[in-house]
Amino acid sequence: IAESIIFYLYASSLFTTAYFQELNIERVDMEEYLCCLPSDKKFKRSEITFHGKRPEFKQNLIMIMPTILRTVDGFENFTYIVRTVNSIMAGAQDIHLIILIGHTETEKKEFILNLLLGSFKNYIENGNIHIIELNKNDFIKPNYIFPNDFKDSDRRVLGRLTHNLHLAFLFEYSAGFSSHILQLEDDIIADTNYLEIIKSILKACKNEVWTHLKFSAYFGDI
Repeated sequence: IAESIIFYLYASSLFTTAYFQELNIERVDMEEYLCCLPSDKKFKRSEITFHGKRPEFKQNLIMIMPTILRTVDGFENFTYIVRTVNSIMAGAQDIHLIILIGHTETEKKEFILNLLLGSFKNYIENGNIHIIELNKNDFIKPNYIFPNDFKDSDRRVLGRLTHNLHLAFLFEYSAGFSSHILQLEDDIIADTNYLEIIKSILKACKNEVWTHLKFSAYFGDI
């Protein structure tokens, strides 16, 4: 029985690999050197701490989303992430979402991670979502905040800068999983037919040369 099981698993893995190769789908290169972490250091995808299942082969569309805890009405550990992901994943079983936990503090990372693991267990186990996190030495805050023309506080400017660094890292990390990357925020509600609209536009642009498709004012870019 044991030999039969081993043969079955081996044959299944060969079939899966051959099937994807026949479709000319490229494997994800986990050992590719990339630039850069928010600390400005090069990294490999295999070095990034993750939870869930990462796609083995490149997908047609990958969604990325950084998330942090907010202070809302005096409550410091507030997040919209559960509501947001529920709206995004409804009817999106063939899409993969990568969530970056945007904190390096252990308590905050564990809070968000446990919330995601508890709320989206099925999606994570089925390979629809994987979560990544950064260590303290992966992120170095800048020593100098440039003057701005909008009278924003240094805290707000630093927060936006951090967010942009997270997005830059996410785009670099995710590029190996798909040539189409959809950037999303963690405090949105997706339209029920958003995915069908995006897929139809991607199909319509199949023979066009393009680098950027915009579906919203700030987020929702591919």
